[in-house]
Amino acid sequence: MTRHRIISLLFSCILLTGLANSCSCQKENGEPSTFLVNKVAGASTISVSADAQKVLVPVVCDQAWEVAPEEGTAASWLTYTKEAGPDAQHWNFRLMLPEWTGASPRTALFVFRSGSQMRHLTVVQAPPDGFLQETRPGLYGADGNDWIFDPSRNQLSRLNAVGEHSLRILDPASLTVLTLAAWPKGLQTGDEVDLYCRICEKGITRLSEHYPGTRVLRARGGKAWLQAPSGERFIVLL
Repeated sequence: MTRHRIISLLFSCILLTGLANSCSCQKENGEPSTFLVNKVAGASTISVSADAQKVLVPVVCDQAWEVAPEEGTAASWLTYTKEAGPDAQHWNFRLMLPEWTGASPRTALFVFRSGSQMRHLTVVQAPPDGFLQETRPGLYGADGNDWIFDPSRNQLSRLNAVGEHSLRILDPASLTVLTLAAWPKGLQTGDEVDLYCRICEKGITRLSEHYPGTRVLRARGGKAWLQAPSGERFIVLL
C-alpha cells in the first residue's frame, strides 16, 4: 500500500469519526437531524374547503417536538392533537375544523419546535363555495356550458359495477346522453379520482374527456361534488 493511499484512508477515517461525533452531539443536545412538517423543512400552507373536516399533517422528527399557535394569533375556531405514528420518528398533527359559513377565508398559524429549530404551518379555510350549494347531478362546465339533471325533462340513472359507480343523464327531446364514469364506492371528501365524461347526441360523440386527478370537494348525503384540474365541476350520485 502506497503512502498516498494510507494518508487517504486515515483522512477518511478522521472525517467519518467527526461526522459520527457531530451527529451524536446533535442528538445529545436535543437537536433533530430530521424535522419535516407537511413533508417540508420550512414553511408550508394547507388550504381546505368550508366543510367540517379532519386533516392529518405528517410530522417526521427524530427528537422531541411541540406545536402551538403562533404568538399573537388565535386558533380557537379549530382543535388539534398530536398523534404517534408507526415509529418513534413519524407523527400526525390532526386538525379538526368545523364548518365555516363566513364571507372570507379564515386562517390559523402554527409553530412547530424541536431543539432550536422551528417550522411554520398556515391553515386556510375557504368561505362556502356557491357550487357546493347546487344539488342537481351533472356537468358544470368551466366555460358555462353546463349539462345538469333537470327532473322536468331529463331521465337519470345510476350504473353500478363491481367496486364503482357511474351516472347517466338522458334528454329524450334531443336524444342527448351524458355519461360520467367511474368513481369508487366509499368516496370521501379530499379523495382524487380519474373521471371520464362523455356526451353523445343522436349517436354522435360530441365530447369525450378524461379528467385525471379530479378532486372530491364534498361527499355527503349520497352525493359528491367534484372538480377537475381544468376547472370543470361535477355532481354525481354515490
